[in-house]
Amino acid sequence: MANQNGGTLSFSQMDSLSAICDTFLPSIDANSLHYEKNMDDNVIKFLHTSASMNRTPQHLAWMMSERIQHPKLNLCKLALWLLSTRIGTLILCGKASLSSQFPYLQNFSRVSPNKREEIVQSWSCSNIKLIKLLFVALKVLTLLVFFTQVDEKNQNPSWKAIGYCGQDPEFKTQKEEKLNSKPEKLSDKDEEELYGPLYKGIITLKQPKKAFFNKLQKLGFSISRPNLKKRYSSSICPSFIIECDAVVVGSGSGGGVIAGVLAKAGHKVLVLEKGSYLARTNLSLLEGSSMDQMFLGHGLVITKDMNALLLAGSTVGGGSTINWSASIDTPSHVLKDWSNIYELEMFQSEFYKEALSIVREKMGVQDRVDEEGFQNMILRKGCEELGYPLENIPRNAPPNHYCGWCNMGCKDGSKKGTNETYLVDLVKSSNGAIIQECEALEVWPEPDKKSYEGGIMSVMSKVVANFEESGYGTVIQTPALHPGMFSLVMPWISGLDIKMRMCKFSRTAHIFALARDKGSGEAVSPYSISYKMDPIDEENLKVGLEKLLRILAAAGAEEIGTHHTTGRTLKVKESSVDEFECFVKEESSREFKNLSMPICSAHQMGSCRMGIDPKMSVVNPKGETWEIEDLFIGDTSVFPTALGVNPMVTVQAIAYCIAQNVLQVLKAKKMN
Repeated sequence: MANQNGGTLSFSQMDSLSAICDTFLPSIDANSLHYEKNMDDNVIKFLHTSASMNRTPQHLAWMMSERIQHPKLNLCKLALWLLSTRIGTLILCGKASLSSQFPYLQNFSRVSPNKREEIVQSWSCSNIKLIKLLFVALKVLTLLVFFTQVDEKNQNPSWKAIGYCGQDPEFKTQKEEKLNSKPEKLSDKDEEELYGPLYKGIITLKQPKKAFFNKLQKLGFSISRPNLKKRYSSSICPSFIIECDAVVVGSGSGGGVIAGVLAKAGHKVLVLEKGSYLARTNLSLLEGSSMDQMFLGHGLVITKDMNALLLAGSTVGGGSTINWSASIDTPSHVLKDWSNIYELEMFQSEFYKEALSIVREKMGVQDRVDEEGFQNMILRKGCEELGYPLENIPRNAPPNHYCGWCNMGCKDGSKKGTNETYLVDLVKSSNGAIIQECEALEVWPEPDKKSYEGGIMSVMSKVVANFEESGYGTVIQTPALHPGMFSLVMPWISGLDIKMRMCKFSRTAHIFALARDKGSGEAVSPYSISYKMDPIDEENLKVGLEKLLRILAAAGAEEIGTHHTTGRTLKVKESSVDEFECFVKEESSREFKNLSMPICSAHQMGSCRMGIDPKMSVVNPKGETWEIEDLFIGDTSVFPTALGVNPMVTVQAIAYCIAQNVLQVLKAKKMN
């Protein structure tokens, strides 16, 4: 990667960052070491080169500004600012940062290198979680940047010293030969070698619209302009419409296979791939640029607690392009669990076995190896020495495939990811196209649909139903809200505000959490009803509220909010991960008291409960009241507890049973 400027960090923050980077990777004088006489010149040079001499702080600052997206990023920036102040340095570094001379306090960059090292070491074992996270983050990033940075010759000052060649030398030579020997007129095979087997089907939105449309039309896709008079359910009006049989989002081992199979069967298929297409000759096989170009989040997706780094492909072919070629069948015990415990019969079927065989053949899976790499040789040797069982890993590459750069793409196409198999089928079928660097931001419903139209309920989520444990939780559903009820539950901030909210009525989706509640109350009359919410119910509803906010955001909502009287909303697409998480946490933890949040109930039940004890119930097991003979009750009021789901089927079933009891009573009376 080329060096960049300091991004959005201030001068004082850059001062702190440089000091930290130079603490992790300082300049060391080889003459001060006792074994310098036998030291290689490359090692001496590497020791002398500090992080700042390699412009690592500048590049890291640019990455913090342009590449890294993490909820703790702002805390990291705050720490850098604190370290640029005397008081902040004392807080984060303790007495090791103190000077023996007045004014005693000093900022981090003024602390001696030895003391800085002592301080950073203390961070690594700190009992304060945030300080330890700071250490892990800065250490990982400093080292990653320093050792992957390259100059204009694609070299790094450390590589010779550590015995690393950089690019695959064979690939570098082959690439130069192909580019230098490029004939004036290219055959299909030449074009495939230079531009990759998918080049005829690759389209980019960055090219001029006319060229974009022409290529799609040549591939048989019909393109039209949107009807400007037509109202779309989304706030985004499409600039053009592509007609096809199927849209596949993603081109990896899932989407790629589906797209290829559909296209080969004669269906027009459009693949939307977030990443870009890197043909064999366009690969860099350099770690830094490969991570930046081919991995999700530029290879910097890390859990919030910094405990796990997540690697995922974000390129045409997805993970199959950058994986390590292991191609292992579904283990038999997993198939058994899925089939027996989860009742998924497909996984023990002949159909699934046939599917395994088909994809294995397509990928060229085999387990032979002509020459083993160093690490695998060590592994094999150790196991053999200890008598541990060993077996070859099946790979989607030939036996002579000897390449350590496959996690950056395959230089010759011998590793059969979807970019070399099913996506090739898609392109060769002339029924498909791959739009690269294109995200599916929204999946739209049928055009012109409004929030109040259509079936009120057709799907629900039991994500926090807790059915298998306590049985008390919430299910997530959708309500029927026409303008009156809509305006009733919406918060009122001002006259203008409520009118603007109402203007969005037909485009506002509501989701609610339905609790199986433990709370109870009294219904003395239709005008005298009381209800006290149980604390457990409130907590369950808060969990449900948190989930539904996330559901809305994940569905592509531009703005989310609750019915709380504060009327707070969040513009999702304009918010950082930090801001989103903060909003969800705050809004889902608000207390349900003092009329702050409207609580609705559409299923009143349990006011005349059924039971076997007259002291604890109103009706007996037959539905007959204990107090009055031949008086039966057969509605939701006889439910012994809350149901937790919509009760219509349940109450009809109970009513049917009670009706049979009434029939018996009537029959007996008739006989008498």
